[in-house]
Amino acid sequence: YYVQSMQSLFEATKINVTLINPYQFKTKGEMLKECADQKTLREVVQKTVSCSNWKRKGKQCGRCVPCLIRRAAFALVGFCETDVYLYENLATVLKDKKNRDDLLALISAINRVSDRTVISWLLDSGPLSSNRQLRDEYKKIFINGLNEVKTYLKAEGLIE
Repeated sequence: YYVQSMQSLFEATKINVTLINPYQFKTKGEMLKECADQKTLREVVQKTVSCSNWKRKGKQCGRCVPCLIRRAAFALVGFCETDVYLYENLATVLKDKKNRDDLLALISAINRVSDRTVISWLLDSGPLSSNRQLRDEYKKIFINGLNEVKTYLKAEGLIE
């Protein structure tokens, strides 16, 4: 939506630029897996931040949705984090009523996902293209991303 809005702005103001996002329909795990330069990726990935709470503590929390997606993506490709998360143990997070909201939300989504709910959830996040093929691609990446997290949470023993 954001890229499409920016493209519309460029077109309306006659700025001759075309925005292309080659990763538009890739999960974080797929991007890591398909990276052509794995050596450089492994060197720089430790310097990246995914956390939605990072500015508060100067460290990735490990329990917010972006951190959970990151953890799942890293697990998919076998990357080990050198920097420990503020909340390293997710089993402990799951028991902590003050800090488990994002983890519970993902577990709930994993348990409730179906073709009907995915489209509904996608529409809740903002305007969606009327192009059926694009909608199907968005649905596919959503499901693939959720499956990456599901695989990770299973490996961590948090879900069956």
